[in-house]
Formats: sequence, C-alpha cells, structure tokens
Amino acid sequence: MTFVDLSADRWQLLTEDTALRLALEIARDNGVSLVGLAKQTYAGRAHRTAVFDRDGLRFALVPGGRPALGHADDQSVELPAMLVAVEALEGRAELRRRGLRTATPHEWEWACAWLAPDDGHTGESRPRPVIDLA
Repeated sequence: MTFVDLSADRWQLLTEDTALRLALEIARDNGVSLVGLAKQTYAGRAHRTAVFDRDGLRFALVPGGRPALGHADDQSVELPAMLVAVEALEGRAELRRRGLRTATPHEWEWACAWLAPDDGHTGESRPRPVIDLA
C-alpha cells in the first residue's frame, strides 16, 4: 500500500508496527524525518498521528477519507474564551526562505475532496492534482 492510497480508516486500523513502517517509508520518500507516532484524543475519539520534521518545521500525516459533517449537541464541549495571537506573515516568510509554502485555498479544497465519491466530478471532468503524489 502506498500512502497515496491510505484512508483515515485504514490508517487507524493498521498495527503499530505496520503504521511505523509506513511512516518511515513516507519520511524516506519525502525527505523528512519521522518525529514519531502518537495517539491523540479529541471529543471522545482517539486517532493515531504521525509527525514529521524538515529543517525544524513539523508536518502531520493527514490521511483522506469521507468526513462526517454536522453538529452533535450531545458531543459539544464548552471551552473557555481564549485570545490567540498569530504571526502568519512571519511564518510565511520563513516557509519561503526554506523553499516551502502553504497550500492555496483551492489546493486545500481539492486535497480535502480528493476521492470523495459524491463530489459531482467523474472521469475526465474530475479536477487533476496540482502535484502528482504517486
């Protein structure tokens, strides 16, 4: 299995050894270092994460899949008000210095919808990837 074929469900079902081998393969093929695998829990759901590093920048593996959208009152969590400072311009300059960039809104939308069976695009009308991940 290549990581391009990896769905979120399959990623969660892999044994720890298989997930580690796949994460190491992804790191090798993409010129990054594997920082590690971990279990993260949010809103009562546990997910395996793989974190990678390239020149001090951290990246996380985000496998694809069909999202569940909507609001579930019984799963709501009250959070205290927070003030968050974001230095987006400084971060973008650092990415440019390293020859990297963030995804454009169109690239992000495409990545989120890739292989979604009900997106209305089929065959030749399906948008092509900006970069070839295969």
